[in-house]
Amino acid sequence: MRKDLDTGAALTARLNQERAAAAVRILALEGNRKKAEDALAEERSKAISDAMSDEQRERIEGLKERLACLDSDKTVHQRELAALEDRRNLKAEEISALNEKKIREESALERLDTDSKLLAAKVAEEYGLDYEAAQVYRADEYDYQKSLTAINRLKRKINDLGPVNMLAVDEFAEVGGRYENMTLQREDMLKAEADLLKIIGDLTGEMHTKFKTEFDKINENFMVIFKQLFNGGKAKLQLEESDDKDILNAGIEIYAEPPGKKLQHISLLSGGEKALTAIAILFAILKLKPMPFCVLDEIEAALDDANANLFAEYLRKFSKNTQFIVITHRKPTMELADTLYGVTMEEKGVSKLVSVQLSDAVKHVKAAQ
Repeated sequence: MRKDLDTGAALTARLNQERAAAAVRILALEGNRKKAEDALAEERSKAISDAMSDEQRERIEGLKERLACLDSDKTVHQRELAALEDRRNLKAEEISALNEKKIREESALERLDTDSKLLAAKVAEEYGLDYEAAQVYRADEYDYQKSLTAINRLKRKINDLGPVNMLAVDEFAEVGGRYENMTLQREDMLKAEADLLKIIGDLTGEMHTKFKTEFDKINENFMVIFKQLFNGGKAKLQLEESDDKDILNAGIEIYAEPPGKKLQHISLLSGGEKALTAIAILFAILKLKPMPFCVLDEIEAALDDANANLFAEYLRKFSKNTQFIVITHRKPTMELADTLYGVTMEEKGVSKLVSVQLSDAVKHVKAAQ
């Protein structure tokens, strides 16, 4: 637009120069014509007053021809001047139109400049960015009209968030620090958990191996002791099968086959047989891990006399490595004991502890006989 204005101004100046030059030429021609007319008038006056010579007549004719040429040149230059005037008027109209367009464009440019300043102030106020800093986020293919829907949606979401917490940044920094510390603690705990799980896994594997080994030994002891207590027969301990293959939590099945019976589950045995089988398991465990001292409380109460004798005899053999204190009312057990302890009441309301060494009592009886 500015280039068009500059071109129109140059053209106007050139037309003005040509018009001025034509006007100067016309003035010069009019001056020459005036001089010719004056000369012609002078010659005519001389011709009237004096007789004209041939030379004067030729001179007059030459002046007439020269005057005609000047009139012809004047006419040509007048037409050129009229054409230039028309062109000047046309260009003046174009310049006027361009000036009006210039005014409109300058007004639009001022509005754009004002809008640009307002937008720059808004960006600086809302986002803290100047023009140069905002260029980083510029998108060449960004369509503002298409983005209005998204902008309005985001504004609604922002309004739905409620009032802005001015301390959110500080709180975020504080919470972020706590989060980092808790993350480090969590990582430490996860590492410690992994280490503990590894230790537990190692211990569990070792416990599995040791339990299986010890269980097999107890089972072997149980089979031997069962035969000794029952004077025959056979028995076994068996681990129940489980889906997770965890023998530490698996149940234990007890199978016993007293003399004269079939191998069957312990639940199918009589009360005395169950009790004697349980005693066999107890002694199998004690044989695996002998201990110096053991207390048995009415352990043979459910046995009949024959089985009570078997129990007492086996207990006598086992007492070589372990000292037993047996609470009992069964005669076979008391007969095979080394020492008997009892409570008597010689006087009403007065209890008295009595102990008897059976070996001394036997000697005393034999001596009395």
